[in-house]
Amino acid sequence: MYETVGEAFRLTFRNFRTMLGLALAPMVLAVLLPPVMRLDLESMASEELLVIHALARLFLLSVFAVAWHRYLLLGTRDTSVPIQFWPGMRDVKYFGRLILFLLPQEIILVAMQAQDLLLVLVLLLITLFVAAPFALAFPATAVDNYQGLLAARRKLRGATLQLVGAILLSFVAITVILFLLGGVLGSLILATFGPGAMVSFFNALTFLTVGIPVAVVSVAYRKLDTPVTPLATAGSPPSET
Repeated sequence: MYETVGEAFRLTFRNFRTMLGLALAPMVLAVLLPPVMRLDLESMASEELLVIHALARLFLLSVFAVAWHRYLLLGTRDTSVPIQFWPGMRDVKYFGRLILFLLPQEIILVAMQAQDLLLVLVLLLITLFVAAPFALAFPATAVDNYQGLLAARRKLRGATLQLVGAILLSFVAITVILFLLGGVLGSLILATFGPGAMVSFFNALTFLTVGIPVAVVSVAYRKLDTPVTPLATAGSPPSET
């Protein structure tokens, strides 16, 4: 478990510029979502609009996650362009499998108009324990090796709790970052620009913190079933494809 987390951190920080290039376009689009959609977070007048916002944000996260999985597992990017944004059917499939686990959480948060950090953390934990047995389906989808949720579960071979522990360890560092940046900058942005700007800020922050959990799952996928090039190639000069 500790080895997996350590390798995920090492890969993330060694390839941080690449990760940023993969995240930048979807991150900017996520930042623009609240003002473009004219979300009125103060009145919470439209729950449907908030659900649409959540789905759009999850799709953008899927685009980033697929590209990051592919770089970590294949050792190359899908393009030589520094800022990558090439959503396609692979991303749609990844998104479809992601919302199986995350959409109920998002609907609950919207329906309850949740602003309580404790409630958010509890829902995240529940979602993690529900999704963890099938987590290897996500990197498998990213590298076109998806064989079904049951096959992904079998690949863990009793290592589900270790994977949960590894993801939780990675979330500890993320929680510290979110607490420090969110507590200081989030409050300042909220007071100065309003709740819409604060949501845009946290949308951007999500992309910068989700890279490590994605790397954790990639490392676990490679360790348990590796149909692709070893992770050691990540960080080598990308080939043009």
